[in-house]
Amino acid sequence: MTRNTTLNTLLLAALLAGAACENTVVNRYESPASLYFYRGGSQVDSTSYSFFFAAPSAVEDTLWLDIRLTGIPAGEARPISLVQLNAGETNAARAGTHYVGLDDPRVAPALVLPASATSAVVPVILLRTPEMDTAAFRLALGIVPDDHFVEGIKDRASFVISITATAEKPAAWDRYYDTAFGPWGQEKMRFLIEHVGYTAFDESLANADMRVFLNLKAREKLAAYEAEHGPLYEADNITRVTFP
Repeated sequence: MTRNTTLNTLLLAALLAGAACENTVVNRYESPASLYFYRGGSQVDSTSYSFFFAAPSAVEDTLWLDIRLTGIPAGEARPISLVQLNAGETNAARAGTHYVGLDDPRVAPALVLPASATSAVVPVILLRTPEMDTAAFRLALGIVPDDHFVEGIKDRASFVISITATAEKPAAWDRYYDTAFGPWGQEKMRFLIEHVGYTAFDESLANADMRVFLNLKAREKLAAYEAEHGPLYEADNITRVTFP
């Protein structure tokens, strides 16, 4: 076999391998079209939302969910069939009370996969109620098959939202925040949000200089508050809000 023959043979093999790879990629999109909740970035398969972190006057807020396509994009827009899966169950969120119904004119027009698109971001409008100050309500959403989409990836066909207005102790509080702010308390956390302006409780706060700065700021703001309103207490009216 000559050198040229060997090179030609290798080139032909490479071209055939490339064509095989190309066919493999294309075939991934030749399956029937379906939809799924994307898992990546900050979106997983569930989330907790608390109005506690919103402005005191806030009565609604919007979560945006990332929905993606398997299959070939279409030349026309296709509706997304999104439904509540847990309607009527104990502590289930109620449409029109805890969230804006999916058939409401504010939401329904957005439940669409645009023409030629492979993804859509759809709104879920949450509503605040007084009962959320002591309870949480569960909203389980599901993508169901219809005339445009077959059943999708089973473990990515639902998304759960827990809606409340209570505060939960951050996971990293005892490790980092305790040094800056002392023992956790709901009213203390509210004070930090409304008067100190600190809301990044999902961060580690590992920087010692930042902890010192926030401690000094919290003490200064609390002194100003107490000068005008008197001592601040937790809900038990016994535990006084202080900073070390």
